Amino acid sequence: MAEVLSALGMLAAFVLVLVLAYLATKWLGKRYGGRPGGSAGNIKILDRASLGPDRCLYIVEAGGKTLLIGATSQRIDALSELDPEALLPPAQETPFASTLKTVLKNGWGVGGGSGGKTGEGDDQ
Repeated sequence: MAEVLSALGMLAAFVLVLVLAYLATKWLGKRYGGRPGGSAGNIKILDRASLGPDRCLYIVEAGGKTLLIGATSQRIDALSELDPEALLPPAQETPFASTLKTVLKNGWGVGGGSGGKTGEGDDQ
């Protein structure tokens, strides 16, 4: 009986730790995090391209302007002001479920293997 109570006590302590971790990350996210989607008020990152280790280009919308910004581990530079109408429209995100169905149906589409289809035509 003592073993059961000990196990229940440990389970309760584990659940308490999980709840406290959840509440702490939720509080920290509200206090220090931006808004969901990468937009923190007046600044919006429209696109990002990695050029190598610690080197990125960003297209940023801030203060009614669209800017091309270069960033390295040492500095950040505004490279150019862009015409927002000349930019490509943002790509539509594909829901995970439909992407998963496509991959399961067609395979990954790389490598020239069986295309994700196993067991077909194996009867000899």
